[in-house]
Amino acid sequence: MSLVFVNTLGMTGSRTCAIIVALPSEARPFIDHFGLKKEPVLPSIDCFGNEDLLLAVSGIGKVRSAFAVGYTIAQFGQDALRYALNVGIAGAHPNSGANIGDLFLINKIVDTSSGRSFYPDMLLQTELNEKPVMTFDAPVMQPGSDMPDETLVDMEASGFFEAASRCLPPHRLACMKIVSDHCDIAGLTKQKVESLMHPHVETVNAYLQQARASFGENGTIGLEEKRWIQALVAQLRLTVSQKHMLEDWVGQYLQTTGRHLPDVSELLRTPVATKGQGKDRLEHLRSLLFQ
Repeated sequence: MSLVFVNTLGMTGSRTCAIIVALPSEARPFIDHFGLKKEPVLPSIDCFGNEDLLLAVSGIGKVRSAFAVGYTIAQFGQDALRYALNVGIAGAHPNSGANIGDLFLINKIVDTSSGRSFYPDMLLQTELNEKPVMTFDAPVMQPGSDMPDETLVDMEASGFFEAASRCLPPHRLACMKIVSDHCDIAGLTKQKVESLMHPHVETVNAYLQQARASFGENGTIGLEEKRWIQALVAQLRLTVSQKHMLEDWVGQYLQTTGRHLPDVSELLRTPVATKGQGKDRLEHLRSLLFQ
């Protein structure tokens, strides 16, 4: 994990990724493994970091998770922040087939109180198993009839994702959940949580290093590609966040294919009249790059 922040509080380094966890016991394996030091940054959130990464302990619940994301970004500035990850324990439906200790990359987040759904953009190619998660306002002790068998349950993911997506596009956000129980938290101690997190520290680190390499400064993008991007930004009326997303897509395309960018003259023929049209054309462009 790593977090890139503007040096407003005396911090140095090239941190570009952030990790948000809820519990000190979720943070401890990362603190020990990477030799993180506590940083006197936030009055109500513990932060630990080194020259490569920063980890924030939010406390339990989606509101606290959202606050940790928002306050962290506001404190350090979003320009340098390239990737954010929420990692922690989650319950699993008894019929999910998930074993205690299994790690999953989250492909869908449902906030059960608002009914809203969020979808991380799975742009990075990984071999991690995926599952959806439902975020509740209280611990789930008994799965309801409306809870799909394959889902996980937690209390932070939707707060993290909604807050982080205000400044980062969805392909630069991820949630990883480690199964701690089957909707029965009896006997779940701090020591047990730490023991569940420990085996996955290197997996999380490898994922963030992949994200850092893929979504860092796009050195592969030359003048021709920049002109291609700028023409699309102007014609499709893309937002700053959408422009960053397009830049990342182009960088990924060039790295993985080695080919020239596709012909987009059809997309540039007529200007868009609404944001919805621009979004539709952007999605079409994504399909051209990653078909």
